This record gives sequence, structure tokens and C-alpha cells, in this order.
Amino acid sequence: MRPKQEEGFWLLKKELNKCFIRNGCEADINEILQVIKDSYKPYMDLTRDISIPEYTYEEISTLLNEPQSDVWVAEDKGTIVGMAVGAEFGPCAYHLKMLFVSGKSQHLGIGRELLKKFEERALERHFSLLTVNYLGWAEWSGHFYKKHGFKEYVQKDEEACLELKSQVAFLKKIGRLNNGDKHLVWKKVKLK
Repeated sequence: MRPKQEEGFWLLKKELNKCFIRNGCEADINEILQVIKDSYKPYMDLTRDISIPEYTYEEISTLLNEPQSDVWVAEDKGTIVGMAVGAEFGPCAYHLKMLFVSGKSQHLGIGRELLKKFEERALERHFSLLTVNYLGWAEWSGHFYKKHGFKEYVQKDEEACLELKSQVAFLKKIGRLNNGDKHLVWKKVKLK
């Protein structure tokens, strides 16, 4: 059963349609998987020869049930058109594991609002360091995060941000710092 609309919040899109963001639940998993697939449709020419990550019902279910993770969905007229997952990751970061918006719903502010929800939840969980990995071939996602205040990680950033230095040491230890085609972007927010 889906949560009531009072448990989320509304956002106004450019066309003045209403979109509702709420916590995800088990009943949403099939629609979430469809949103992930649909999110790549505008980029088919770019992704034709690339192995796109696929997610399973079980993986999404696990994320929904992990106490350190938060899953949100964006609904438009009762249909899920976007989703995001934030999680405590490492010693001092709240990490955006996923953010997908269905192709037909992109460029309407849904991704921005999901990212805003991610940042709000990081503050509620008392994290001031936000991190995201994006795949190099998905340049559009790197541009999206940078447009919203994230910076591409470079080693000299560690001097200005001790939390980042600690997080990078953790990522290096587990072999997940910019491995393969992944790029780390980060943002520091002020705790209230």
C-alpha cells in the first residue's frame, strides 16, 4: 500500500502540473525499475554500445529496507516518474546512490527536487558532506550535479575539507575512489 500524500511534499513543474515526492515503499518497486530503464531513453544514441547498469527487484527491496538508506519517489498523476536513494556511506558522508527521472519527465525540475530532498535528509541525519559518483560516459549527470553546487573531486580539495579527506581515505581503502569509469563529486553543506 502506498503512503498518503500528506507524508511527502508537492512541487510545481514548469507546466504547472503537480508532482508529489514521498518515501518509496515495496509496492513501488516495479515502477521504480521502469523509471530507471526509461531514464536512459533520451540518451540511446550515447548508450547504444555501453553496458548500462541494471537493477533487480531484490536490490531495490534491500535499499528500501536498509536503515541507513532513504528511497524517494516522485509521482505525477499517480505514476512514478522519478526516484532517488540516499545512504550513510563511510565515516562522514551521505551518499546519493541513485537518482533517475523518466525520459519524458526530464528537464521539468523533478531531479532538482529529488536532489533537494536528498540534501534535506542529509542535514536531518547530521551529515555536512554529500557525495555522488557518476559514470564518465554519462556526462549529462556530471553537469547536473555541478549545476547544483557539487564539485569534481581533486586531491587538493582534501586540504580544505577534513571530512572529504576522511571519506577519500575510506573510499581508497575499499577500492571505490574513481574506480573504472566512476567520478566522485562532492558538496559541503552547513548543519543547522
